[in-house]
Amino acid sequence: MIAESNTSDTSKSMKKRLRDAFGYENGLYEAIPHLLVFLQGDTSIAHPSPTMGSKKPNQIEFMLCRLIGAITSDEIPVIIYLDDLQWADQATLDLIGMLMLDPSITYFGILGCYRDNEVDKRHPLFGLLEAIRLNGAPLASIHVGPIERECVNSIVSDTLCLPPSLCLPLSTVVHRKTGGVILFVIRFLKTLNKEGSLVYCMTSRRWTWDLEKIKSKRVSKDVVIHTTLQMNSLPKLVQIGFMSAACLGSNFNASILGKTIEDEEFDVCSFLEIGKDGGYIEESGLGSFSWTHDQIQQAAYDLIPPTQRESFHYQLGQMLLENSTNCEMKRDALFFIVDNMNKGVDLKLDRNQKTQLAGLNLQAGNIAISTSRFHAAAEYLQTGIS
Repeated sequence: MIAESNTSDTSKSMKKRLRDAFGYENGLYEAIPHLLVFLQGDTSIAHPSPTMGSKKPNQIEFMLCRLIGAITSDEIPVIIYLDDLQWADQATLDLIGMLMLDPSITYFGILGCYRDNEVDKRHPLFGLLEAIRLNGAPLASIHVGPIERECVNSIVSDTLCLPPSLCLPLSTVVHRKTGGVILFVIRFLKTLNKEGSLVYCMTSRRWTWDLEKIKSKRVSKDVVIHTTLQMNSLPKLVQIGFMSAACLGSNFNASILGKTIEDEEFDVCSFLEIGKDGGYIEESGLGSFSWTHDQIQQAAYDLIPPTQRESFHYQLGQMLLENSTNCEMKRDALFFIVDNMNKGVDLKLDRNQKTQLAGLNLQAGNIAISTSRFHAAAEYLQTGIS
């Protein structure tokens, strides 16, 4: 956005606002190289010095608020979209609050999504929303439910490249079976194709379906249960891969995933290809992957029998600990290790295992303190003490 403004008259006023906000401080320019490129025509800005890394997170948050305030204007309003806020940590919610309640930030808004059935009055997000309301910041809530039959018909029509009128009988059944849940609609169509109820006919050169067979198909109304049943038909090692990836979170690294599985026959590359081909996961960066939907992650997690989840988490963390170097522990793996092993804290651990876990929580707590993640630090340290 800043780069696009560089050739317009808007860039002049934006440069002035940025200089007024930051002067010639170089820390932010090092953290955001494009900002330096935008301002490099100003000869009084020196080469960036390595100061940003030494700044504490609360200082960085303050500078980010100043940056947003300097960028936004009536000519350049900014909207930020944030999904799955029910899972946001306290540091993220604190930053959202700072941005929304800062009177110097104008022409700015946040569009956030969350599951209201997972946010009660005890949830930190609920407290944030109440604080925003009490401080008079504009706040609107929109409840988004399942899509209507007409929308399902449009999806089916676009997917099968057929006229909407021709797809209406099929989409009516699909809507009734799925309840209009968009993720369920897409996965249900894939299931019908896989089972042979929805196929492409080479003779007529169009998609055809067995409507009576689809009508008689028994389907769970819960997309998680439906997806879990699909995953149950996959090879056992692939299921183990899904279970381990689900324990690592909404995003996971391929290298870390490979270190969590003991079976030597497990091939990370093959697993990732199967996951991508099935629409379960997608590549989000070099070596990084994410679930295509949080409900799919939940379905993968549900592959783990409830009675075995504590031991599965603990063993996963232990395996990752054993296969990680000290450098990797400090850089990538420590929090994955501790978070998973902590979920097995109620298992019958011997004295050495308890001492080991307490030490790991101490390491995680100290790192969290050094980055001003005080809520997380308190949880790690309290777990270590207990």
